[in-house]
Amino acid sequence: MFALFDFFEEKSVVVGDLNCIDASCGVSLDELYPDQWDFSRDIIVKWPTKSNKKGKGTTSNKLYPAQILEISDNEQLLNQKRDSLVAGKDIESESGMRSRNEEEEDCTILF
Repeated sequence: MFALFDFFEEKSVVVGDLNCIDASCGVSLDELYPDQWDFSRDIIVKWPTKSNKKGKGTTSNKLYPAQILEISDNEQLLNQKRDSLVAGKDIESESGMRSRNEEEEDCTILF
């Protein structure tokens, strides 16, 4: 299963595997279903990052606060919705209509 993550402090939206959610935020895999998840809940995501600028080092993880915008087993669909959000369009999801706040800065695909 995959999620469309909103890294709100980074102003970035990213599609990733649900396994990258850090256990320290108290989330159980049993909760990670669209009909059971509280989409307003903040979580911690461990996202891989290169340990050096040239990309020749080992991969490590950095922790980021995030929210899940949508959960699906269809990664391609989530990528399309991510692209729509980045373009400033509204998306419809299991949790209802999602749009960017007019006052928010543009979001990007940061990672």
